[in-house]
Amino acid sequence: KTSSSSGQEFYLGFLPMLIIEGTDLTYRLSLYITAESWPTSISLFSKGVINYSYDSIITSPGELTLTLPIDFLLDDSPGVSEKVLKVTANSSITINAYISSELSHEGYLALPKSQFMNEYIVVTQTPTVQAQFAVIATENTTTVNMTFPTSVQYLGRIYTSQDVLSIELNQSQLFQFVNSTSDLTGTWIASDKPVILISGNKRKKFPGENSNNLIEQLPPLLTWGIQYILNAVPTSNRFLFRIVAGYNNTRIYAPGKINTTLNFAGYTDLELNTSSKMLLKCSLPCLVVAYNRHGSKSSWMINQVPVKQFLNYYKVTVPVLSAINFAGDVHVYIQINSNQTDGLLFNRSPISLTWSSVNDSDISVADYTIPSSYSSVTFSHQDSTISFGLGVYALDSSRGYGYPGGQSLSAICKPKGRPADGFDNDCDYRTDEELPN
Repeated sequence: KTSSSSGQEFYLGFLPMLIIEGTDLTYRLSLYITAESWPTSISLFSKGVINYSYDSIITSPGELTLTLPIDFLLDDSPGVSEKVLKVTANSSITINAYISSELSHEGYLALPKSQFMNEYIVVTQTPTVQAQFAVIATENTTTVNMTFPTSVQYLGRIYTSQDVLSIELNQSQLFQFVNSTSDLTGTWIASDKPVILISGNKRKKFPGENSNNLIEQLPPLLTWGIQYILNAVPTSNRFLFRIVAGYNNTRIYAPGKINTTLNFAGYTDLELNTSSKMLLKCSLPCLVVAYNRHGSKSSWMINQVPVKQFLNYYKVTVPVLSAINFAGDVHVYIQINSNQTDGLLFNRSPISLTWSSVNDSDISVADYTIPSSYSSVTFSHQDSTISFGLGVYALDSSRGYGYPGGQSLSAICKPKGRPADGFDNDCDYRTDEELPN
């Protein structure tokens, strides 16, 4: 597989973070852009209220590091905004975006326009300050319909779970929604043209822990999977996994841990202690998002990649965050077939890791700390047909971040045919299109 998280056109947004006026804190929005070939020309552009442009060329192996105007950070106002950054390149690139200060740090793996789709489900947590999400459009006259799991208010109107909030966006516009009282998990996003979803929380504080901004770019529903390897990394006290169903009557199962059935956009939580691991099975595609829980340290949010969306190659950046006094090590966790661990390569050379098998599966997992002397590293396999999963995370004394190292975004189900032809035409995992609604 080639990395579907690399591409040539991206649209980025930055959800609100807590800014304390009258302090000496440093607030930064930064990008780390890596190219797959050289030279690669990069262009950044934003219209409207910011009117920003920047051009550069990546001429050799390495990455382009950029600090963006803090004006790209969204404020707390729900509604339409043009604070969208468009990034284009003449060959494939990968982008990691970071929102940072001395108080908090988070990041996400940006997904390219070529992988944008029409249907998403929001994942947040019960707000400490606010739950929030943003939908970004790449084409003019894009209609975005939103159905919320609970009653919310927008522009003075109450929207119940039976109502639809409909917004029209043009290219490089986004719609942001925030809520200070309710968890927005289960909000259904459906559009008539491809969009992307960024979701999270502003300054979420789990009980007994430091607060942190949570942000992740979530994958479209048609790319969700049915098998996930859940492992709580060794630097964490425990991991909270939020599991969201993409279809009605979805059974969520892991031996001795969970056995429940969810309907569309419903969710359940599962917590694992340090270094615990397990195979999670969903009878129909589901989404899994994890939250690091670490007592005195802040939490972070990371999208989990289903086994079917593993890649055969990853390039991981090691960001330099000295400007915000972030001095934590960068780690990766790796998930691979137990019979294929010996062929794993680090920077194209064999690497020896300590592997732990996952019960009831053929997968083993390992954790690795990337030496601080590297600005970027690669992970691959001697057999280029072998795929494996990889997540990236970092912690210092109080802050942290996490995101997938990459993932395939192949549509697990593709709409096809016409009603009454005996196929599942609309990817609801039933051949019922010939039946009356």
